[in-house]
Amino acid sequence: MIQKVYKFNKVMTGSTSPDGKVSETESSCPPLATGRLTAVRSCDPPKGWSVNDYTNYEGIETETVLVKDVILNVHKNTLDHKTHNYELTWAIKWENGTSDPATLIVRRGQSFDISVEFNRPLTEEDEAAVVLEIGDAPRYSKGTSVPMSFNLGMRRCKWGVDVLSTDGNIVNLRLNSPPDCVIGSWNLKIDTLRLNEELKSVYSYKHKVHIIIIGNPFCQYDSLYLDNEMEREEHLLSETGGILTGSEFQPGIRPWKFSQYETPVLTSALKLLETVDINSRGDVIAICRALTPLICERVVETRFDGKYQGSTAPTAWLSTISILEKWLEKEEKVRYAQCSVVSAVLSSIFKSLGIVTRLVTGFSVAHDLDSYKTLDFHWDEKGSAMSNLDSDFIWSYRVWLECYFARRDLPKGMGGWQMVDPLPRHMSISTGYAGPISVCALKKGLAYAPFGTDCAFGSLNADVVHWLRRQDGGWMKRVEKDTLANSIGICQRNPKGVTVLDKTHKHVLPLQVDISANYKFSIGSEEKRASVRSANLPCARTQLDMSSVNEIEDVKIEASVPEDLIAGAPFDVTITVQNCSRSVRNVTLTIAVLSVYYTGIRKAVNKQRVYDIELPAIKAETLTLHLTYEDYIYTLTDHLCFDVAVRASVQQTGQQYAHVQRGRLKSPELSIKIPPLVRVGVPCNLSIELENTLPVALTQCEWRVEGPGGLIEIISCRDVESYERVSTTVNMVPVHSGVKSLLASFHSAQLTGVTGIADVKIQA
Repeated sequence: MIQKVYKFNKVMTGSTSPDGKVSETESSCPPLATGRLTAVRSCDPPKGWSVNDYTNYEGIETETVLVKDVILNVHKNTLDHKTHNYELTWAIKWENGTSDPATLIVRRGQSFDISVEFNRPLTEEDEAAVVLEIGDAPRYSKGTSVPMSFNLGMRRCKWGVDVLSTDGNIVNLRLNSPPDCVIGSWNLKIDTLRLNEELKSVYSYKHKVHIIIIGNPFCQYDSLYLDNEMEREEHLLSETGGILTGSEFQPGIRPWKFSQYETPVLTSALKLLETVDINSRGDVIAICRALTPLICERVVETRFDGKYQGSTAPTAWLSTISILEKWLEKEEKVRYAQCSVVSAVLSSIFKSLGIVTRLVTGFSVAHDLDSYKTLDFHWDEKGSAMSNLDSDFIWSYRVWLECYFARRDLPKGMGGWQMVDPLPRHMSISTGYAGPISVCALKKGLAYAPFGTDCAFGSLNADVVHWLRRQDGGWMKRVEKDTLANSIGICQRNPKGVTVLDKTHKHVLPLQVDISANYKFSIGSEEKRASVRSANLPCARTQLDMSSVNEIEDVKIEASVPEDLIAGAPFDVTITVQNCSRSVRNVTLTIAVLSVYYTGIRKAVNKQRVYDIELPAIKAETLTLHLTYEDYIYTLTDHLCFDVAVRASVQQTGQQYAHVQRGRLKSPELSIKIPPLVRVGVPCNLSIELENTLPVALTQCEWRVEGPGGLIEIISCRDVESYERVSTTVNMVPVHSGVKSLLASFHSAQLTGVTGIADVKIQA
């Protein structure tokens, strides 16, 4: 039924602040009729009514007031909503004379202002309404078609519109969206109606430019709200950051440009968002669940064996935009990626949609576990590792991401950082994507919490079991006392005012921040034992027939791998064997150094040696295994990882020892030289230099450089001789002032993962 027309002398209007609070003001606009347009748009037009769509009012003959244009006030609104850095919000004029208008991007739960220009001033006989629609079949009942009469007023946490003022033919409006509205690209329409019983036609102006509504971590009523300005700046607004890689004792930082403001990234995010049921696009949990598997299933192809010929190596990428630009060309999987790249791409997509996201790295993390939640490693009776029997692996590092939002589906206190892992747990099949998992629930071992909490807990808390084959062919087991004593960290560019400079003392580097305490209680604590009991992890195959290792352990063995090992240099692995008893001990000890992929899969044995030593009472002996570059030159993996495997047995007591320690060689760093004065619009040259630390020539060389002004360059390079310095120069034309980041990488057949980052201070 059509509502009656009400007339009133003054209109109470309101404005909504970023925190969602409403204040009322009195409007000086003329009183307007209300009700009919909302009723028409609430369902299919009633019998006898028609809706006439148009984008150009000229040539239309009607008494109804028509819209000439809508001014979206993009500059003011995007500054208020902190979305002014998005490329789409900039009007672009092309060399051929054409132009692209600026797109308005706003955050939900926060008001924004637009102006509507009509072909004549509004009168009391006119009714007008703003209509926002999203999806192929927008429906009022589904919240995807939202008609709002000009007199609706502002209501906290709801759709609203107010007339701020009128100036001749122009009406200035303030609109507000609820903090849980659908995220995506909305059509903007202005409906008008002349109050005449003989005319039952609604004229609907459709604006050519969409309004994009994204999440709002600045609004306390949005489930995405984060009440920490520094973390919002770091994990939502900052375009560049670092990814922790390497190993637990030899970590490295890989620079990354998230590119969340670039048009290809936001376009990709909105395209992937279309796979989510439209009624669920306001629910961040549904968005996470839907988008997480799509990175590996549709966007990138993963590979871990070092065979990347004809494609881009996972360690060569510098930014998300390089990947998503390529994906948008044909929407085919981009080759190749690994956990750091997969997580970085998903992080960029979430950031572009307004979700606070940070990359997290876990060192020494289990992956592809069976249902027993144990890591099983096998050794033969001679002390050699039996890699052919191992199906569980400890990754040198695993990168996932955390998103910050409330969890109203879980008990109180489970909100905040949520773990999301876009890499499937079983690499042979694309299944088992994890998240969003409450980090708080994960720490407490609440295995019932969705989505994949039990498996994630096992990956971080599994028992390490060494299976030792006896001379008679039977098996003994040894469970390591420290179960996966891994560390978990993030990169942060400037936490709490701490500044870390590179070796030139000029460029700010991201800083490693340990957040292990967010995920795990300290080993041996009552809280740790309670979390394991809560998770109800199964024991390590207690039902099998096996003999236990003798508990007399009076010989201590400790392996030491030097830090800061540079690829190409020789190094020593030292083993200290200490007899703590008052009797002689005869120890047979095997030391092996093996090249491994960062996933823990072993590639080859570089060097192995067996020692038979006799230790007097209360004495210690240090053994050294020396490796030259020739020992590992032909078996280097792309992440330069290696394992030190130690196996020992004591003749007098039967004591058994087995331990594996992961190490990593470091690649050289790139040196980036920036001119002392860099100005907007003025071309400048940047120099990037590399020193080859290997005693062999580098072949199939390639530079990648990305920086301000849309700079993305891939430069082929000649072979680089051993110990030679090589450099390249790139030209850059800055577009915007401020401190921007320049990222570079160098890739060759022999050496990968060589990166560098520098801050460029651009003056207007």
